[in-house]
Amino acid sequence: MVELNPVNDVIEEKANYKKTIAEEFEKDVKLLPDERIILKFRSLIKGSGYFSGTDGMAVLTNFRLIVLRHKPIGSDRLLYLPLKILTRVTFEPQKMFGSISRVRIDYSQGLIKLSPISEEAGLSTSFKMGARNAAGGSVDTNEPLTFEFFKELKKLVPANIIDESSFSVLTKNDRL
Repeated sequence: MVELNPVNDVIEEKANYKKTIAEEFEKDVKLLPDERIILKFRSLIKGSGYFSGTDGMAVLTNFRLIVLRHKPIGSDRLLYLPLKILTRVTFEPQKMFGSISRVRIDYSQGLIKLSPISEEAGLSTSFKMGARNAAGGSVDTNEPLTFEFFKELKKLVPANIIDESSFSVLTKNDRL
């Protein structure tokens, strides 16, 4: 069996189910020596295979992006993406009322889309946002957290990886 290098290779593994995402993170995520967490956030996840349409957590470290997929039923999964294999990062703004913005991350073997959400939000966040908007209420947004993720990621990857023009809609005052 070929041993994977966590600094260079995509690693996907089963996570041990716990009641909460935070518990799973504490028990299952394996950090490397000298690896430190820069940003940790809940996220709606859209990807392929095991990582399609679910709730979870994304963790940005100085070496990798770690995605924990948490499902109420079925096996939970961890995806470790070394930052050096990212090929493009773009911002996909809300397309309709009640939807939330996403970060598209292309890497050498596929892509994953993350929609950062607040710790209090659940999987039904986009539906709740749509209902509030239709009723004339205030609409939560995930853009401040998305922008924070991009600012931190930009410090860690080569400049050509992040499509700054797609993020210019996040704020008019700040630039990446």
